[in-house]
Amino acid sequence: MELRETFRAPFLQMAWQRHGRIAELVGRGEAAELRSAASELHCLSGEASMLAYEDVAEAARVAEKAARESDHGRLVGLVADLRVAIQAVENDG
Repeated sequence: MELRETFRAPFLQMAWQRHGRIAELVGRGEAAELRSAASELHCLSGEASMLAYEDVAEAARVAEKAARESDHGRLVGLVADLRVAIQAVENDG
């Protein structure tokens, strides 16, 4: 079994947990919550990059930038895009 495949299930569990926290924080829309969301997105991007889940990593990076810029309107759509990217990893197996 490929090493990446060994970590796929734990990655997905963590990714969905992070996504839930991110969505909750973004839903509140306040500056402190957006900073916390950016931190979660940064971690998710790194974790996805280590396992070469590039679509997830890129979606998280773009969303992190929007969170750091307090671009709430754009961020809401980017969190939805991130969900799609995580679902693609889930459905790929």
